[in-house]
Amino acid sequence: MGRCELLIHIVHISTEGSGTLTCAAPTRDTPSDKHSENSENSEHAATNFLNISRFLARMEATSIPALSFRTFVLWTMRTALEFPGTQRPDTILFVPAAAAWIQIAGAQILHWNNEYPQGQRLGAPGRGGPLWEGKHGFCRERWALWRGRFGDFATASSGSQEVRKAARQAEERMKEIEAEARTSSAAVGQSCQAHQERT
Repeated sequence: MGRCELLIHIVHISTEGSGTLTCAAPTRDTPSDKHSENSENSEHAATNFLNISRFLARMEATSIPALSFRTFVLWTMRTALEFPGTQRPDTILFVPAAAAWIQIAGAQILHWNNEYPQGQRLGAPGRGGPLWEGKHGFCRERWALWRGRFGDFATASSGSQEVRKAARQAEERMKEIEAEARTSSAAVGQSCQAHQERT
């Protein structure tokens, strides 16, 4: 019984350490208009997953250790942004959710630098998708990959307008966060230098 119960009706999380997120939209027994039902189910799942992601992102942004969802953040980012292409069936589910994490908690995510252990019993919860072969965790290089992938989705010639809009806003927000971090670092450096000169 834990945090992941919040997600049980929306995603299945692999119990083998892979951290694979898959859509769990409900199905119906009556075969009326299958295409329409599947579309409605997918849209419902996408909306629910986005709302849950926003909720968890707001809790993560509080920086209270007991409310940390970093592993879920990483799995969402990997599923949304670390696989080739921009037209996968689950794009509408995961890209807006990943964008929500950036909008709400991106300023914290940029500075995360933890690495996840891996092994036969642990699996590899921090591993990358096919587009990432680096650190099993958070780092600036992985952040840069995510920003670039948001750019890919934002400029895709086809696909959901909602996905393109969310991706474009996330890419812009990531650039803003990076600029704010540089400004903050420069200000700290100037403060340290001034202190040294006084002493």
